Amino acid sequence: HLNGQSVRAAGIPSTGTHWAVLGEAVVSGGQAPLPVACTQAYGGLAYGATGEKLPPEIPNYSTLANDLKRWERVVLRVYATGEGLQVKGKPYHFRRLATTQYDDGVPLYTGKTAPLVNLGWDDEGIIRITHYTPLPCTVLMVSGKIDVGEQ
Repeated sequence: HLNGQSVRAAGIPSTGTHWAVLGEAVVSGGQAPLPVACTQAYGGLAYGATGEKLPPEIPNYSTLANDLKRWERVVLRVYATGEGLQVKGKPYHFRRLATTQYDDGVPLYTGKTAPLVNLGWDDEGIIRITHYTPLPCTVLMVSGKIDVGEQ
């Protein structure tokens, strides 16, 4: 059913033990050629995932709705997450990258990420999280420090 369509693929290269993004391929005759031999692989139509944290409010404070806000620091807790995570459009690199294009991929990461700082002022204070690679992504927690008031 995907013949003639472009798919994105991920796999474990036969020389490695971790998942790697293998790029795009066009399906022909029910098959999509991969750039490297793999012990496991999967492919599908390309899409990205997006989630948003609700605008912040502080207990016993009238409202933050009319105030400018800036996330000074944001930390995520993730589970078995692959590269490709972005927070407010800024890439989150929380581990080493592969040494060559398809050598061994990159291990999936579980734990707290390093802080991403100074995400800019706006009137909403919403944190948008996106993931755009064909690797798993599970965000368990979003926390941080927010500044409210004048720029």
